[in-house]
Amino acid sequence: MNAVAESEQEAAESGAGDGKSGVSLAFACALLIVTATFGAYWPVRDNDFVGYDDPLYVTDNAMVQAGWTSEGLRWAFDNEQTANWHPLTWLSHMTDCEFFGVDARAHHLVNVGLHALTAVLFFFAFVVLSGRLGPSLFVALLFALHPLRVESVAWIAERKDVLSGVFAAAALLFYGLWAKRGSKSAWVAVTLALALGLMAKPTLVTLPFVFLLLDLWPLRRLGPSGTEGGFDGRAVRRAVIEKLAWFGLALLASWQTYRHQVARGAVDALGDLSLVDRAANACGSLLAYVVDFVWPTGLAVFYPHPVRAAVVEGTPFDAFALFGLSLFIMGTLAACLSVRRVPLVFVSWFWFVGVLVPMLGFVQVGEQGRADRYVYLALIGLSLPLAYGLDRMSRLLRAGLATLVLVACALLTYRQAEVWADTSTLFEHALRVTERNDLAHTYVGIERHGLGDLDVAEEHYRAALAIHPTQATALGGLGAILEQKGRLPEARRQLELSLSVQPNAVETRYNLAVVLQRLGHLDEARVQIQHVLEARPQHAPALNFLGGILATGGDWPRAEKLFLLAVESDPELGDAHRNLALLYTQMGRSADAERHRQAAASARR
Repeated sequence: MNAVAESEQEAAESGAGDGKSGVSLAFACALLIVTATFGAYWPVRDNDFVGYDDPLYVTDNAMVQAGWTSEGLRWAFDNEQTANWHPLTWLSHMTDCEFFGVDARAHHLVNVGLHALTAVLFFFAFVVLSGRLGPSLFVALLFALHPLRVESVAWIAERKDVLSGVFAAAALLFYGLWAKRGSKSAWVAVTLALALGLMAKPTLVTLPFVFLLLDLWPLRRLGPSGTEGGFDGRAVRRAVIEKLAWFGLALLASWQTYRHQVARGAVDALGDLSLVDRAANACGSLLAYVVDFVWPTGLAVFYPHPVRAAVVEGTPFDAFALFGLSLFIMGTLAACLSVRRVPLVFVSWFWFVGVLVPMLGFVQVGEQGRADRYVYLALIGLSLPLAYGLDRMSRLLRAGLATLVLVACALLTYRQAEVWADTSTLFEHALRVTERNDLAHTYVGIERHGLGDLDVAEEHYRAALAIHPTQATALGGLGAILEQKGRLPEARRQLELSLSVQPNAVETRYNLAVVLQRLGHLDEARVQIQHVLEARPQHAPALNFLGGILATGGDWPRAEKLFLLAVESDPELGDAHRNLALLYTQMGRSADAERHRQAAASARR
């Protein structure tokens, strides 16, 4: 069967040519996708922000919380706060705050809405690209409901995934229209969608490569006319040349992102990893993603890098990594051998592997070995053979199997969305399903510390440090607990070690100042607190602390000014109100003293 005849048959099977009835059916499918997505993610409406990255993006970010401002607009394009360049993502968070404030429910539902929109756009894109409605619906529903996408949707800080997904899907839709009709407006729409997607998350740099794969299948633009698959040299050259502008956008976004990551110090967070270490982790991750696609259980917010989490030193290519390497070799060989007869296999495999390349850790960003969010778009490649490759199976059997798979995915997604309820639930789950997870221990320690359960928090901090002795956050948290327990020399050692790893940790430096003051080293304490205020001029506890030092030295006017700045920055800081009450009593200003005593009594801290 030639390509034209097959396309005509597929169009007839899908009902794509039935005019108004076909349009009505397509939009009914879109409504089904949206309804299923919101149903599967319904638990997130009750979820809170989590302490992992959400403070950086929203809850502790004054610029984002201010909503739409001219200063915020400039900041979105030029800051290096997260070691990534994604100005559109910042503007998206600012928009949420402009309309909803810091309301976790609203932020979560916006994420779900964007994810549903992405799935709908993928549905329409594959209808245009393949001319088949049923398989396109399956691809879109599997994209919407697979549990591996919960991290991207249920984590507010991962707005960049769902936002970039909208533009990626739109780019595919417009590319299909352009490839089939040659419309200049469609070309402009592809370019705009790609540019906006790169401004939401730069990992869309692989999208022009995906366009080339789609040229092979289902568009069949790379082979001799009328053939099933394969390549024609002139067609391939023409296809590459017509995409040079899009590859240029990808290179520009890559450079901008790398510049931000280097400036932030995020590149090679595990700088001692050799190329062999990185290759072994990449192979193991590739296998893990395939396994999780087939059997998505035991998912976690953080998977420790296998080199750092290893119990004993050994070859980085353990059994799992070797299986992953074998999978890569066999998958690549099978894809290349089938390119002429079954181009779908080639496209599926290289979509999956190619889109993953920037996230496989050859350039290590962060300390994780892998992450579920990395396969947000890559897994579409694995879903294509399930959707389009089972034509010999009866329609009834295909529909039954598809329904079974999608219902199972929806139920697992519902349960996984509940895991993201709050920080404690999220990281306690991670401890149950992973081994030697220092980050999970650290965040459980932070939560227990905040609840005043110092002994349990200390156990978790020490467990994290047993795995990763220079885990800066765990060192800082342990130092703070030791200060609270009065073990000041030990606290000082832990805090100084934490700062040697992470010099910009403001809270750790503040805690060190407190320890130094209690040890009687006032000059050293004052130096540390001045560093805190240089980094964060509105740090209320630091302002109060420095005011206390000045009041003790008899400099009451400057002390008063600092205490007032502290309560202005944080009206609930009881210690600052108490210090003002005491200072005003000494100054004979009884009315002011009484006012601050009352404020101190009602303050939450």
